[in-house]
Amino acid sequence: MGSQITKIPSICGDSYPGVGYQVDSGDSVRVAMAWPSASAEGWRSLTMEVPKKLSLETELNGFSVDYLLQRADVLFGDGDWGGFKRYEHALGDKMPSAIVRAFARYAPVDLTHIGTAETCRDEIVQFLGGEIPELGSEDAEKVSGKTRAVLVPVGQDPVAIEINGGKDIMDQVGGIFDNASSSLPPDALPFNLSMYVNDEGLYSCQPNRAFYATESMEHEGYYSAIDGKPVVSGLPSSLLFGNIVITAFNPDTGEDKSLSAGELMDVMNYFQRDSPRGSGREVALIVQNGLYGELRESLSHEPSVHEDKALDNASESLDEMMEQKVEVAGDGIIGDAVDLDNARNADR
Repeated sequence: MGSQITKIPSICGDSYPGVGYQVDSGDSVRVAMAWPSASAEGWRSLTMEVPKKLSLETELNGFSVDYLLQRADVLFGDGDWGGFKRYEHALGDKMPSAIVRAFARYAPVDLTHIGTAETCRDEIVQFLGGEIPELGSEDAEKVSGKTRAVLVPVGQDPVAIEINGGKDIMDQVGGIFDNASSSLPPDALPFNLSMYVNDEGLYSCQPNRAFYATESMEHEGYYSAIDGKPVVSGLPSSLLFGNIVITAFNPDTGEDKSLSAGELMDVMNYFQRDSPRGSGREVALIVQNGLYGELRESLSHEPSVHEDKALDNASESLDEMMEQKVEVAGDGIIGDAVDLDNARNADR
């Protein structure tokens, strides 16, 4: 391939671990990104050929541009052609790489390639048809002496921060903090972490993130922190209020520590893909308006032998059902009436 390979921002931008490259292929652009991942025990990479002429209906590996831009919060209404055209005009030739970046952050993680730095680099080289520098396999530690952490603000995507003890955590969550790491599904992330929230967040903060029960939680008999009943796979099972601060945790010393590069990226991805912004507000509205039981019934339904498809392939996906419940609940202010235990008293 004669075209020149160009370096571009990776999945979360130049200030985060990872690399990105692209090459012009005429009517399309080949885009490749790679980033360290603790869950992959190495690196993840994503290669994708994107047409230069895109529309909201254009599909990339089964996901439309409209879906990706909605998840990235670029467009605010279905089929918002005006918003799309403005976005397209502003980005110009950077549009394809921006779409791949949205895909990497919001599409299912199992669509990425898993490997070592060397194998991910080889995949990119083969895809782009030219050489790129070696991927840094070492974990560059911060030299500031502070702890590398992730802040998950209410209503926003997560960002990397540095903290220096409990005072910084208090500043970020707005008061005395509580460790809410037990709210995460046990198999959510493959490493130990501390997840701090405002201790009185249920009464003083807006809902932030919801967490959803997994099949293993259902099989092992976990109980929901929302209604105290056995969890159902896919059903919201806990909810946190206010800003969240996440660090790594060393169980041998009992102390917090900096997130590694791979852990940092996995936390960033989890709170964009699995527990996205807006999820807490959606679930809080459903609970506040007495619709949680109805959602539980719809997900607890056992398909009969005459039904062709299981629940996850039915006409109403969980996302669609959640959207319908939120529409019924309306856009009212969420206050103290939300009857939740903030997951901290969950009996597991």
